[in-house]
Amino acid sequence: MRHLVFGNASAENDSLLYACSVRFRSPDAAKPILTGRWGTGKSALLLLDGEEVTELLQSRVWYIKEQSLDLASLLNIERQLVNDQTFLRRTLETAWRGEIILTYCRVLSGLSTSYRNARGNHWAFIHRVAKSGTDSMQSVWTQLPTLVEFIMGKDRGKGVQEIQSQITLLYQNNTLENIQNCLDDIQPGEPVPIIAVEPIETPTSPIEENTHLADELITALLNVFHQDFQPSDSNKKNIRITLPWHRYNPERIDFPQKLRQYIGKVKWNRKSLREFINRRIEWEFQRVGRRFAPRHGHDAWRELFGDKIVNGLCKPLVYEDSFDYFIRHTHHRARDLQNLARKAVEHQAEVGDQSIDEVLARGSISEETVKEMFRSECPEATRELIIEAQRRYPELRNIKEHLKGLPALPK
Repeated sequence: MRHLVFGNASAENDSLLYACSVRFRSPDAAKPILTGRWGTGKSALLLLDGEEVTELLQSRVWYIKEQSLDLASLLNIERQLVNDQTFLRRTLETAWRGEIILTYCRVLSGLSTSYRNARGNHWAFIHRVAKSGTDSMQSVWTQLPTLVEFIMGKDRGKGVQEIQSQITLLYQNNTLENIQNCLDDIQPGEPVPIIAVEPIETPTSPIEENTHLADELITALLNVFHQDFQPSDSNKKNIRITLPWHRYNPERIDFPQKLRQYIGKVKWNRKSLREFINRRIEWEFQRVGRRFAPRHGHDAWRELFGDKIVNGLCKPLVYEDSFDYFIRHTHHRARDLQNLARKAVEHQAEVGDQSIDEVLARGSISEETVKEMFRSECPEATRELIIEAQRRYPELRNIKEHLKGLPALPK
């Protein structure tokens, strides 16, 4: 596969994620529930937090994402319970609780060889739950119909009984206590487990397209966080959640006033964005053998993109900082900056009849190329911004519809 300049915009598949990481120093970035606009790096923050656990387990079993859910089962349950929304929400809460517990047990069991004190009945219980999850129940979400029967106390045959016995393990009164006892055994310097939950992909995903189901899933997840996973000195369970900002609705959850303190917003400033893209440009320079050493006032960005771009919309002409020119078009989103910088390199290679590596090794991006790239790429970026705004503020669409056909105001 062709190398993606400056890395993959999808954090989960980004080979430069760890090598070129930028650590947020904002207190908001450390909070257990992260919300923010699309493309601001919420997923990347979770993946960076779980870097050590991923390396030790050689997998991201700790990371519950939309693809971990069973959309067909969810839609089926939603249809079955269309007339009992309270029971639907409680079913989803039970499913989230079980999935997080099952994932925690798998992670603790997988990491147990890294702990000096991983012994005792509580560890034996964790191993038992983890093993049950690898036999016939890979995920709680795949067993939603059986879970509903379990909640209702129904008994449906030998096969269902086997699954229900595994489900029963997850919901025993002492299950969370056993997890906590294992966490208490972890000594300073030993790896700390993390469970990350990213229930909805943006901007487009199967669950995102079903507004009611998406809202119910988020509400149920936040209710379970409040009930069982709020961090404290006595509760060491490390749960991190990311939500697209248009899906966080305090009015839907049970106790919004108690969750507000745990919610942080992911935002970039000019300095952190410059550091983000500079690290990736420097990595590419090193890959293609370009000799470069940052010096005062001249970093990797300026080396590749130059210092100024003429803003022709202003009279008289304004010579705008090239980096400001880019981030002005990205609304301070790391993903857009990464994509647009890559597109600029690709455009320069095309107009100069060069390879991408030749541009990176010896060339620079001309002002004309940057402007032409923006003219061709911005319509798609604008479309995404409009979709995001419509989802965040759906009432704006109603206002626009009401304005249609009205006479224009006289000049």
